[in-house]
Amino acid sequence: MATTDVEDFIGQNRQLSDLVETFRSVSESEKHWKSRREFIFRNINDYEDPHLDQLLALSMVWANHVFLGYWRNDAENSALHHKKK
Repeated sequence: MATTDVEDFIGQNRQLSDLVETFRSVSESEKHWKSRREFIFRNINDYEDPHLDQLLALSMVWANHVFLGYWRNDAENSALHHKKK
């Protein structure tokens, strides 16, 4: 999903977009949030309540890896590798 695709998706799915906006951290930069938000939109269909917390955790781990170079254990690496494709 390209950035313009995400913006189109947001325009067409306002209720979902409003929900996803509640997941933004107070200390998260705009650049960091836009990337993490795109990750969430790409993968949200794979996670329903009560598993939404797993998606949010994966999005934070993924963003930390991309922006800060942090990486986690093999199980999380496998899950992230699958989701980022």
